[in-house]
Amino acid sequence: MPRRELFLGVDAGSSVCKAALFDGAGRLIAVAAQPTPLLRLGARVEVDPAQVWAAAVAVLRQMVEPSSTARSFQSSRLCA
Repeated sequence: MPRRELFLGVDAGSSVCKAALFDGAGRLIAVAAQPTPLLRLGARVEVDPAQVWAAAVAVLRQMVEPSSTARSFQSSRLCA
């Protein structure tokens, strides 16, 4: 099987961590998202870096696991 060039984008925002996988032609293959809870401390709002990391790991796992909940836009299996 020939190798495909794939590009992964990750947006670790303050309320949700998102990832999108594209092929070499720029076509969207899959997307996934995981919420990252905000910590409200009186008038301040913070994000726990450990929860952001956990959300990033979760969306990346969704991208590579064949039985994941990531929305797949092509019927191809992703291989590392």
